[in-house]
Amino acid sequence: DLDSDDPFLNSFVLKKHDNVINRLLLSPDNRWLASIDQVGNLILWDTSLLPDKEKTEASAVIVNLQKFPLLDAAFSPTGNYLAISDASGSVFLLDMTLIDDDPYAFLNTRRILQERESLVYALVFDEARYATLLSESQYLFAAGPKNTVIAFDLTDAGKEPVTFPFAHSNTPEHLVISRDSSNLEYGSQYWLTSI
Repeated sequence: DLDSDDPFLNSFVLKKHDNVINRLLLSPDNRWLASIDQVGNLILWDTSLLPDKEKTEASAVIVNLQKFPLLDAAFSPTGNYLAISDASGSVFLLDMTLIDDDPYAFLNTRRILQERESLVYALVFDEARYATLLSESQYLFAAGPKNTVIAFDLTDAGKEPVTFPFAHSNTPEHLVISRDSSNLEYGSQYWLTSI
């Protein structure tokens, strides 16, 4: 509890994973904590149930997405989508708007953006559309092998992703979006930084 005088006094451990956790991330509204692990498990924890540890653990949505380690995950700026990459070279998108109706219904909406191709080590959604109050991100950026950054157009399922080859001398492992509102005449722009 970070609002208390001693945040470690009220801390507790949530247990569901049986293997190494590769990534933890919070949804933009802070409701969902997503954790992904080395054996392909995604666990979604409903943080609105905290500090009730037993209820939080009992209501956790546990999904084995692949036999492969999950490498990265990213929530869209609105929290409506969760993108995941795995060690098979697949990238897919889950519709989080369905999780309240049926915790496992969102799996049926899984949209595969890339299947068994090159590994993706980092994912990030653009924020330009979100910043201009449009409904959702247009692009999902992925850092991949062969020193490339890939842009998946989420508004057109049939469109081939755009690859920015040789953006780095080594494989980029991190992506960051920063907003630039200096030119509001054309809407908010953003910078994509790959490291």
